[in-house]
Amino acid sequence: MGGKAISGVRRITSSEHTQLLYHKLLPPLRRRFIRAESPRYLPTKQTHGDIDLVVLLDGTNNDMNSLCSEIARDWNAVEFVRSGSVTNTTAMASFKVFGGSNDNDGVQVDVNFVSPTTSITKQHEESCCCPSLNTTDHSIQIFEAYCGFMDYGDFSRIIGIVAGIKGVKYSHRGLSVVPPTFFSNKKTPPSLVLTHSVPDALAFLLTNCEDEDELQRVREKWREGFSGEDDMFEFLAGRKAIMDARRVLQRFVFDDEGSVDGGDGGIVRRKKPNTRPGFERFVAFLCGSVAGGIGSGRGGNIPNKDGSTENAIPKETTSSFAKIKKNCDDSDSYLAMSAIRHFQKLDAYETAIRVFQRRVELDDTVKQVFSGDVIMRVIGVAAGREVGEVKRRVVEALVGDDGDGRWKENVASMDGGEVEELIRRCWKDFKDSERVVD
Repeated sequence: MGGKAISGVRRITSSEHTQLLYHKLLPPLRRRFIRAESPRYLPTKQTHGDIDLVVLLDGTNNDMNSLCSEIARDWNAVEFVRSGSVTNTTAMASFKVFGGSNDNDGVQVDVNFVSPTTSITKQHEESCCCPSLNTTDHSIQIFEAYCGFMDYGDFSRIIGIVAGIKGVKYSHRGLSVVPPTFFSNKKTPPSLVLTHSVPDALAFLLTNCEDEDELQRVREKWREGFSGEDDMFEFLAGRKAIMDARRVLQRFVFDDEGSVDGGDGGIVRRKKPNTRPGFERFVAFLCGSVAGGIGSGRGGNIPNKDGSTENAIPKETTSSFAKIKKNCDDSDSYLAMSAIRHFQKLDAYETAIRVFQRRVELDDTVKQVFSGDVIMRVIGVAAGREVGEVKRRVVEALVGDDGDGRWKENVASMDGGEVEELIRRCWKDFKDSERVVD
């Protein structure tokens, strides 16, 4: 999905974008949904390939087709394509909307659906370490984090790379960390969301966290917004965390394996295809350009923005993100714990550890007494469909009339003989039901 989800659409000017957004698109969405907003754009942006919108659902309508059809009617959209489900946090749909009577091609409008916390899976609920909030307030926090993540185009992509180097994750849910205690486990635990606040996440990622004045300056600048691309680039380039990440950022634009001899001892680094123009401009702004354009030079270091080579990046150290992450593995635990302590989430972190460890232990116990192999040992060799049907019936029996879904806990509380007897009973019921059908 995204810029090319709908065919036969055109780019629009900034004035057309504003006119469509505030006069045609947002009003019906704000009548239909709890919240509806558009991400912030740089005021200097001249044209747009599409229009992005974010809406907060109320959890009463989980039918994606129905939601999209209603929006299409509101906008007189001629077609739409969708992806994801409203019960997760990545659902979106693209619509083809006409801007006026003289619009022959139409405009693509992307709607991102944010589910309320009651609709998000139990795993996400357990991984969020927010204080006790009512559902509406918590949903609004998640909605605002989603909108902030989409602000200013490539900004979040740049921040996400810096977050990865620091051993944390920056996403549409905010700033999160995988509890480092589990790095050696085969099972991947749910990430622990430290904050949904975009200003607080940026303050942590872009400062040394010791200077409260600097933390506050970053928060205030984000809330104030950027006057243009140069303003945003200057803000980012002025942060030590960004400068330290230059070689990683460059790796997303240039292919180290594609460097070629430029003659006279010069080396020209080949640019990757399909690089986002805004991201490429930022790397050019950050690292400077030399004869032949950014990414080319006569050996030596990749220069700084002003053309100097003092403290510049040695070309031989410009390596892939994966390689740099490998070198950081030993410090990942420290970096993650630093984030956990900064946001004062140590209690939530320890709770997440206990929850995940209980889940792992429970899964191991269940596998010992109830698995496909155990079922076939009881009923004999059977087709996969038959084994699956027996398992479904066993789970259904263990859930019970109250529908609490704690079937794994119920299995773990039984001894092997009790489980085998239940399997035999479900197998008999299944075979009896098949004979009735015949």
